[in-house]
Amino acid sequence: MRNRRIVIIVLAVLTVLAGIDLRYNLISGADRGISGFEFKISINDSDRYPAHTKSQALVVPIDGIKELSVINDMGETNVYGADTDQITITGSITVSAETEEEAQAYAESLTLQVEQTDNRAELRLIEPQRPKEIKNVKVNYEITMPKNMALAVDAEYNKVHLENLTGAVQIWAGFSSVTAKNLIGSVGGSFDFSNVEFDQFGGSLYSENNFSNLELYLAPESSGFTFNVEVDFGVLSGNVDLERQETGESLINAKGKIGDGKNQVTVSASFSNVDIYQK
Repeated sequence: MRNRRIVIIVLAVLTVLAGIDLRYNLISGADRGISGFEFKISINDSDRYPAHTKSQALVVPIDGIKELSVINDMGETNVYGADTDQITITGSITVSAETEEEAQAYAESLTLQVEQTDNRAELRLIEPQRPKEIKNVKVNYEITMPKNMALAVDAEYNKVHLENLTGAVQIWAGFSSVTAKNLIGSVGGSFDFSNVEFDQFGGSLYSENNFSNLELYLAPESSGFTFNVEVDFGVLSGNVDLERQETGESLINAKGKIGDGKNQVTVSASFSNVDIYQK
Protein backbone atom coordinates (compact mmCIF):
# COMPACT_ATOMS: atom_id res chain seq x y z
CA MET A 1 0.00 0.00 0.00
CA ARG A 2 1.50 3.32 -1.00
CA ASN A 3 1.78 6.03 1.63
CA ARG A 4 -1.11 8.42 1.72
CA ARG A 5 -2.03 11.37 3.85
CA ILE A 6 -5.67 11.93 4.73
CA VAL A 7 -6.78 15.13 6.44
CA ILE A 8 -10.25 15.11 8.01
CA ILE A 9 -11.90 18.42 8.87
CA VAL A 10 -14.57 17.70 11.47
CA LEU A 11 -17.54 19.95 12.16
CA ALA A 12 -16.09 23.04 10.52
CA VAL A 13 -19.26 24.98 11.20
CA LEU A 14 -18.29 25.08 14.89
CA THR A 15 -15.45 27.41 13.96
CA VAL A 16 -18.06 30.00 13.10
CA LEU A 17 -20.63 29.25 15.78
CA ALA A 18 -18.46 28.52 18.82
CA GLY A 19 -14.88 29.35 17.96
CA ILE A 20 -13.96 25.67 17.67
CA ASP A 21 -11.26 24.49 15.27
CA LEU A 22 -11.02 20.70 14.97
CA ARG A 23 -8.50 18.93 12.78
CA TYR A 24 -7.46 15.30 12.47
CA ASN A 25 -4.40 14.20 10.57
CA LEU A 26 -4.32 10.49 9.71
CA ILE A 27 -1.11 9.18 8.15
CA SER A 28 -1.12 5.71 6.61
CA GLY A 29 2.02 3.66 6.28
CA ALA A 30 3.09 1.08 3.77
CA ASP A 31 3.53 -1.76 6.26
CA ARG A 32 0.12 -1.78 7.90
CA GLY A 33 -2.73 0.69 7.52
CA ILE A 34 -1.81 3.44 9.97
CA SER A 35 1.51 4.81 11.17
CA GLY A 36 0.44 8.06 12.78
CA PHE A 37 -2.65 9.85 14.05
CA GLU A 38 -2.68 13.47 15.14
CA PHE A 39 -5.50 15.49 16.62
CA LYS A 40 -5.60 19.20 17.31
CA ILE A 41 -8.41 21.08 18.98
CA SER A 42 -8.36 24.83 19.45
CA ILE A 43 -11.01 26.63 21.48
CA ASN A 44 -10.85 30.31 20.60
CA ASP A 45 -12.11 33.08 22.82
CA SER A 46 -14.60 35.53 21.35
CA ASP A 47 -12.05 38.35 21.43
CA ARG A 48 -13.80 40.25 18.69
CA TYR A 49 -16.74 40.90 21.03
CA PRO A 50 -16.79 43.03 24.20
CA ALA A 51 -16.77 40.90 27.35
CA HIS A 52 -17.50 41.15 31.04
CA THR A 53 -16.26 38.79 33.78
CA LYS A 54 -17.64 38.27 37.24
CA SER A 55 -16.52 35.89 39.99
CA GLN A 56 -18.47 33.86 42.50
CA ALA A 57 -17.20 31.79 45.43
CA LEU A 58 -19.01 28.92 47.13
CA VAL A 59 -18.11 26.87 50.21
CA VAL A 60 -20.08 23.66 50.68
CA PRO A 61 -19.84 21.52 53.87
CA ILE A 62 -19.52 17.84 53.04
CA ASP A 63 -22.21 16.68 55.49
CA GLY A 64 -23.77 13.67 53.81
CA ILE A 65 -22.17 14.38 50.41
CA LYS A 66 -20.38 11.43 48.81
CA GLU A 67 -20.14 12.68 45.21
CA LEU A 68 -19.60 16.01 43.51
CA SER A 69 -20.93 16.42 39.97
CA VAL A 70 -19.64 19.28 37.80
CA ILE A 71 -21.34 20.29 34.55
CA ASN A 72 -19.52 22.80 32.35
CA ASP A 73 -20.46 23.52 28.74
CA MET A 74 -17.53 25.82 27.94
CA GLY A 75 -14.45 26.97 29.85
CA GLU A 76 -12.02 25.34 32.27
CA THR A 77 -12.62 22.83 35.05
CA ASN A 78 -9.76 22.37 37.54
CA VAL A 79 -10.35 20.03 40.48
CA TYR A 80 -7.86 19.30 43.25
CA GLY A 81 -8.15 16.72 46.02
CA ALA A 82 -7.03 17.66 49.52
CA ASP A 83 -7.40 16.74 53.18
CA THR A 84 -10.40 18.96 53.84
CA ASP A 85 -13.94 18.76 55.22
CA GLN A 86 -15.53 21.08 52.67
CA ILE A 87 -15.82 21.78 48.95
CA THR A 88 -14.40 25.16 47.94
CA ILE A 89 -15.43 26.54 44.55
CA THR A 90 -14.29 29.66 42.76
CA GLY A 91 -16.04 30.36 39.49
CA SER A 92 -15.15 32.97 36.90
CA ILE A 93 -18.02 33.71 34.49
CA THR A 94 -17.18 35.55 31.26
CA VAL A 95 -19.90 36.80 28.93
CA SER A 96 -19.21 38.10 25.42
CA ALA A 97 -21.85 40.22 23.71
CA GLU A 98 -22.38 42.82 21.02
CA THR A 99 -21.77 45.58 23.57
CA GLU A 100 -20.01 45.71 26.94
CA GLU A 101 -23.21 46.91 28.59
CA GLU A 102 -25.13 43.89 27.30
CA ALA A 103 -22.34 41.56 28.45
CA GLN A 104 -22.34 43.04 31.96
CA ALA A 105 -26.11 43.03 32.29
CA TYR A 106 -26.36 39.39 31.25
CA ALA A 107 -23.42 38.34 33.44
CA GLU A 108 -25.19 39.79 36.47
CA SER A 109 -28.19 37.53 35.75
CA LEU A 110 -26.03 34.39 35.93
CA THR A 111 -25.25 32.42 39.06
CA LEU A 112 -23.42 29.27 40.06
CA GLN A 113 -25.47 26.84 42.09
CA VAL A 114 -24.78 23.67 44.05
CA GLU A 115 -27.87 21.51 44.38
CA GLN A 116 -27.76 18.59 46.81
CA THR A 117 -29.92 15.52 46.27
CA ASP A 118 -29.47 12.73 48.79
CA ASN A 119 -25.69 12.19 48.96
CA ARG A 120 -24.85 13.94 45.68
CA ALA A 121 -24.01 17.60 45.07
CA GLU A 122 -24.29 19.03 41.55
CA LEU A 123 -22.53 22.22 40.46
CA ARG A 124 -23.84 24.03 37.42
CA LEU A 125 -24.39 27.45 35.90
CA ILE A 126 -27.96 28.71 36.18
CA GLU A 127 -28.69 30.62 32.99
CA PRO A 128 -31.91 32.11 31.57
CA GLN A 129 -32.77 31.84 27.91
CA ARG A 130 -29.84 33.38 26.07
CA PRO A 131 -30.76 36.40 23.88
CA LYS A 132 -29.27 36.73 20.41
CA GLU A 133 -26.96 39.61 21.36
CA ILE A 134 -25.09 37.30 23.78
CA LYS A 135 -22.33 35.60 21.80
CA ASN A 136 -20.60 33.40 24.35
CA VAL A 137 -20.69 32.35 28.01
CA LYS A 138 -17.65 30.69 29.54
CA VAL A 139 -17.10 29.45 33.10
CA ASN A 140 -13.71 28.68 34.65
CA TYR A 141 -13.84 26.59 37.83
CA GLU A 142 -11.19 26.18 40.53
CA ILE A 143 -12.40 23.48 42.93
CA THR A 144 -10.83 21.93 46.01
CA MET A 145 -12.61 18.91 47.47
CA PRO A 146 -11.94 15.97 49.80
CA LYS A 147 -9.56 13.72 47.91
CA ASN A 148 -11.51 10.55 48.72
CA MET A 149 -14.87 11.93 47.54
CA ALA A 150 -16.29 10.65 44.25
CA LEU A 151 -16.26 13.07 41.32
CA ALA A 152 -18.25 13.23 38.07
CA VAL A 153 -17.34 15.75 35.36
CA ASP A 154 -19.49 16.42 32.30
CA ALA A 155 -17.62 18.86 30.07
CA GLU A 156 -17.74 20.17 26.52
CA TYR A 157 -15.39 22.69 24.87
CA ASN A 158 -13.30 22.56 28.04
CA LYS A 159 -9.85 22.32 29.48
CA VAL A 160 -10.20 19.82 32.33
CA HIS A 161 -7.51 19.14 34.92
CA LEU A 162 -7.88 16.74 37.87
CA GLU A 163 -5.24 16.14 40.53
CA ASN A 164 -4.64 14.16 43.73
CA LEU A 165 -7.90 12.23 43.87
CA THR A 166 -8.31 8.82 45.50
CA GLY A 167 -12.08 8.43 45.11
CA ALA A 168 -13.99 7.19 42.08
CA VAL A 169 -13.90 9.53 39.07
CA GLN A 170 -16.22 9.59 36.05
CA ILE A 171 -15.51 11.87 33.09
CA TRP A 172 -17.60 12.64 30.02
CA ALA A 173 -15.75 15.04 27.73
CA GLY A 174 -16.30 16.29 24.21
CA PHE A 175 -14.16 18.70 22.17
CA SER A 176 -11.88 19.10 25.18
CA SER A 177 -8.39 18.76 26.58
CA VAL A 178 -8.30 16.49 29.64
CA THR A 179 -5.27 16.07 31.91
CA ALA A 180 -5.04 14.31 35.26
CA LYS A 181 -2.29 13.61 37.78
CA ASN A 182 -2.13 11.27 40.77
CA LEU A 183 -5.46 9.51 40.38
CA ILE A 184 -5.45 6.22 42.29
CA GLY A 185 -9.12 5.30 42.46
CA SER A 186 -11.48 3.82 39.89
CA VAL A 187 -11.70 6.02 36.79
CA GLY A 188 -14.24 5.79 33.99
CA GLY A 189 -14.11 7.98 30.93
CA SER A 190 -16.00 8.59 27.71
CA PHE A 191 -14.19 10.94 25.35
CA ASP A 192 -15.17 12.36 21.95
CA PHE A 193 -12.92 14.63 19.87
CA SER A 194 -10.61 15.22 22.83
CA ASN A 195 -7.00 14.82 23.93
CA VAL A 196 -6.58 12.89 27.18
CA GLU A 197 -3.49 12.46 29.39
CA PHE A 198 -3.21 10.67 32.74
CA ASP A 199 0.09 11.12 34.60
CA GLN A 200 1.22 9.16 37.67
CA PHE A 201 -1.86 6.98 37.25
CA GLY A 202 -2.26 4.34 39.95
CA GLY A 203 -5.88 3.22 39.75
CA SER A 204 -8.16 1.21 37.51
CA LEU A 205 -9.40 2.66 34.22
CA TYR A 206 -12.24 2.04 31.80
CA SER A 207 -11.97 4.44 28.88
CA GLU A 208 -13.94 4.78 25.66
CA ASN A 209 -12.17 7.02 23.15
CA ASN A 210 -13.68 8.20 19.90
CA PHE A 211 -11.39 10.49 17.88
CA SER A 212 -9.60 11.04 21.21
CA ASN A 213 -5.93 10.32 21.79
CA LEU A 214 -5.01 8.79 25.16
CA GLU A 215 -1.64 9.05 26.90
CA LEU A 216 -1.37 6.93 30.05
CA TYR A 217 1.70 7.20 32.31
CA LEU A 218 1.62 4.60 35.07
CA ALA A 219 2.66 5.37 38.64
CA PRO A 220 5.77 3.33 39.51
CA GLU A 221 4.60 2.77 43.09
CA SER A 222 1.46 0.92 41.98
CA SER A 223 1.38 -2.80 42.76
CA GLY A 224 0.34 -3.74 39.23
CA PHE A 225 -2.02 -3.52 36.27
CA THR A 226 -3.93 -5.85 33.97
CA PHE A 227 -4.47 -4.51 30.45
CA ASN A 228 -7.20 -5.15 27.91
CA VAL A 229 -6.86 -2.68 25.04
CA GLU A 230 -8.67 -2.47 21.72
CA VAL A 231 -7.72 0.09 19.08
CA ASP A 232 -9.60 0.34 15.79
CA PHE A 233 -8.15 2.71 13.19
CA GLY A 234 -5.40 4.08 15.40
CA VAL A 235 -1.97 3.37 16.86
CA LEU A 236 -1.06 1.55 20.09
CA SER A 237 2.40 2.36 21.41
CA GLY A 238 4.43 2.80 24.61
CA ASN A 239 6.96 0.80 26.61
CA VAL A 240 4.61 -1.70 28.30
CA ASP A 241 5.01 -5.27 27.06
CA LEU A 242 1.61 -6.28 25.69
CA GLU A 243 0.63 -9.34 23.70
CA ARG A 244 -0.84 -7.95 20.50
CA GLN A 245 -3.19 -9.46 17.98
CA GLU A 246 -3.78 -7.53 14.77
CA THR A 247 -6.80 -8.16 12.58
CA GLY A 248 -6.88 -6.79 9.07
CA GLU A 249 -5.48 -3.33 8.56
CA SER A 250 -7.23 -1.51 11.38
CA LEU A 251 -7.96 -3.54 14.53
CA ILE A 252 -5.48 -4.14 17.37
CA ASN A 253 -6.28 -6.18 20.49
CA ALA A 254 -3.67 -6.21 23.24
CA LYS A 255 -3.48 -7.81 26.67
CA GLY A 256 -0.85 -7.86 29.38
CA LYS A 257 -0.01 -7.73 33.06
CA ILE A 258 2.39 -5.83 35.29
CA GLY A 259 3.09 -6.88 38.88
CA ASP A 260 0.11 -8.37 40.69
CA GLY A 261 -2.32 -7.07 38.06
CA LYS A 262 -4.54 -5.52 40.72
CA ASN A 263 -5.69 -2.50 38.72
CA GLN A 264 -7.72 -3.18 35.59
CA VAL A 265 -7.02 -0.98 32.56
CA THR A 266 -9.60 -1.40 29.81
CA VAL A 267 -9.48 0.87 26.77
CA SER A 268 -11.73 0.82 23.72
CA ALA A 269 -10.55 3.32 21.12
CA SER A 270 -11.53 4.17 17.58
CA PHE A 271 -9.74 6.66 15.32
CA SER A 272 -7.42 7.34 18.25
CA ASN A 273 -3.84 6.82 19.39
CA VAL A 274 -3.29 4.99 22.69
CA ASP A 275 0.12 5.37 24.38
CA ILE A 276 0.88 3.48 27.61
CA TYR A 277 4.14 4.07 29.48
CA GLN A 278 5.62 2.57 32.62
CA LYS A 279 7.96 4.98 34.38
